[in-house]
Amino acid sequence: MKFGRLLLLCILAWQPASIAQIHIVIPRVRHTLVPGVYKSPDGSCSATVSVNLMGGQTELKVANHLVSDVTGALWIPPHDLIYSVSPVYGMPGIYLYSCRSAKTHMLVAPKHRTGPYPDGTDYFELSGGQQGSKLFYYYVPDVQHLNLKELENKVYLRVLDLTSLTHEGTKN
Repeated sequence: MKFGRLLLLCILAWQPASIAQIHIVIPRVRHTLVPGVYKSPDGSCSATVSVNLMGGQTELKVANHLVSDVTGALWIPPHDLIYSVSPVYGMPGIYLYSCRSAKTHMLVAPKHRTGPYPDGTDYFELSGGQQGSKLFYYYVPDVQHLNLKELENKVYLRVLDLTSLTHEGTKN
């Protein structure tokens, strides 16, 4: 089996009753998403991961929605995509894209802004780990002080609680 097509299945004990309990994590190698096309759990939507040939950053496209500098992504059944974005070429934060409504919602916003980074200096990266309704991600307040070799240290690990998400991907 080719690694580029490999999907990691993670079983979650997530309580919204009508939502399936399997999340599909788009695979990464050394902090970079693996290029390919990844279908939502219900098959109604797909995300394409590619590498921008001009800048080298990872791009994510879902329907007509294109995002630059994506650092992590996973499908939440049936058809919502959560993804994290770096500030270098993108708008930093953690987002949810709903295929049903074709809308994007920011779940975690950047907190620090500077002249070179007016949209935020904060670095976000989904860790790929979940526990129940909790989604884990790595966070560094200033991308200029980011050391990818040290990123997976527990000091940088944060938690996003998904229990307040509705079926349309918005927070209650």
